[in-house]
Amino acid sequence: MELAAYTELIKLIPCEDQAFETKRKTWEPYKNCVAFKEFYKHTFSNKDTVIFSRRDLFSFAETDAYKAIFAIILWGYPKGYTLGFNMPILFPRLLNQVEFLLENLKSERFITDEDFKLLISNCDGIGLSTLSKLLYFFKIEINKKKCLIMDSRIVRILRKDNFTELNSLSKVNEHNSINYYTDYLRVCTQLSNEYGYKPDQLELFLFMFGNNLKQLL
Repeated sequence: MELAAYTELIKLIPCEDQAFETKRKTWEPYKNCVAFKEFYKHTFSNKDTVIFSRRDLFSFAETDAYKAIFAIILWGYPKGYTLGFNMPILFPRLLNQVEFLLENLKSERFITDEDFKLLISNCDGIGLSTLSKLLYFFKIEINKKKCLIMDSRIVRILRKDNFTELNSLSKVNEHNSINYYTDYLRVCTQLSNEYGYKPDQLELFLFMFGNNLKQLL
């Protein structure tokens, strides 16, 4: 298939409106964890659920980086970090790195490929899916390309090689995705410049439709 056929659709995608709802009970077991308890208290208060949009997360990243990190996690993993059954192991490891993440996300907006690989190598229990979300909402650029979300769903779509313009990324998988991340940013940036939409509109198009299209032959 050709992505070019969907150009007008991609231009219309309301990227910043994409929102997810999460339940208080999902995060309640961690309500007394030092790094998390203030966010939990102020976010849920008397609410059983909360909903965050991309617009909310961009705003938090500009005004309250601590709140932004946890809101991004809740938005990205509304059913539990990263999968519900992994949460008791991985979420505490993330909580232990909040200060490290704050320092790195707030200090630089422009990094190199080498900086990115060093950053992710120093993240304990935080993979590309999580780190790319954080980089995206904090508006970090790698090699002058805006960071985008690259989670397991995007990886599967790229691997299926459904779109001609993305075939250079078809060898990506869960194990080597870090090595393809900057290529993914480069290709998405080139396509967005060529067709006149935003790179994150393309990312969300792939997330929403990448596995659910079949063109007439």
